[in-house]
Amino acid sequence: MIKKKYIDNLCIDIPININVNITNNILNISGNLGNIDLKFSDLLIINIIDNKIILKNNTLNHRYNKNNSYIKTIFSIIKNNIFGVNFGYTKKLIIVGVGYKFNLNNDLLIINAGFSHEIKYKFPNNIKINLLNNNEITIFGIDKQIVGKIASIIRNYKKPEVYKGKGIRYCNEKILIKQSNKKK
Repeated sequence: MIKKKYIDNLCIDIPININVNITNNILNISGNLGNIDLKFSDLLIINIIDNKIILKNNTLNHRYNKNNSYIKTIFSIIKNNIFGVNFGYTKKLIIVGVGYKFNLNNDLLIINAGFSHEIKYKFPNNIKINLLNNNEITIFGIDKQIVGKIASIIRNYKKPEVYKGKGIRYCNEKILIKQSNKKK
């Protein structure tokens, strides 16, 4: 018989410059860079006691409780949000190829990636994209999920190919280049 571990409560320390409020199953976290609202289910009880966020199960019988993964996920999201409103998250993208480049026009990212047309991507107001040079951009925001999603969307416009490595890639991503078939 396999014994399962059940989580009774998890605890997160709140830094001094972060404000946390709970109203109607919505956790509001505000800091130097902005604020984030997180809605959570009734399966979870969140309390703030002595500058600590305490997460607890809302079910009486732990034997039939199946929301451990939900509690761990919310725990991780709250930790990421606290870090995000304090410091923020960045992703760096690089475009590789002859004639491939990024351009920035207010809240519009223009991508030239070898197609017959330019790709225009309008990014949200809470995200900042900085153009380091024609081939590199950084994406900055307070929500880790949104920054990762936007970086993924931009990368999917032209994924790196495996024969020459041309395309959009993350800064630290390594592409395995295949050897092409050559005639003898």
